[in-house]
Amino acid sequence: MLRRVSQPEKLPDGAVRLSGSDGCTFTFRRLRPGAMLVVIAGYDTGVLGDAPLDIMTAEAQRSGALQLFVDTRDVTGVVTPVREAWTAWFMRHQAQLQRVTVLVSDKLINSAVGVAKHFSRTGDLIRLVTEPARFDELIRS
Repeated sequence: MLRRVSQPEKLPDGAVRLSGSDGCTFTFRRLRPGAMLVVIAGYDTGVLGDAPLDIMTAEAQRSGALQLFVDTRDVTGVVTPVREAWTAWFMRHQAQLQRVTVLVSDKLINSAVGVAKHFSRTGDLIRLVTEPARFDELIRS
């Protein structure tokens, strides 16, 4: 598969956005030291390759114990190899992750994240949230 990744775009608020040729975007925002928000939109076919995981790896290494908040409310789908890559990433980096909170609003995405949670063998590290207001509250805490 040909991977077409734009250069990371630095946004005015300091966030970084990756955009794939498939229309999928990842926006990374450092909330505070040790906490990062990842907003994903579109159908993730994997054209971004490991770039999103590399950004999270760098942040986890920088912080030591990362709280990761992942907003998937605008995700329309994800291919199996991408889900498998995330599962493997969670397994490899669980010692560097304090907590992963994922906002899911679609049954398919809820299922995909649930499978990744199960197969990553990370126990209660990954928390699924279905209410946007609750997700926002957890970000602020």
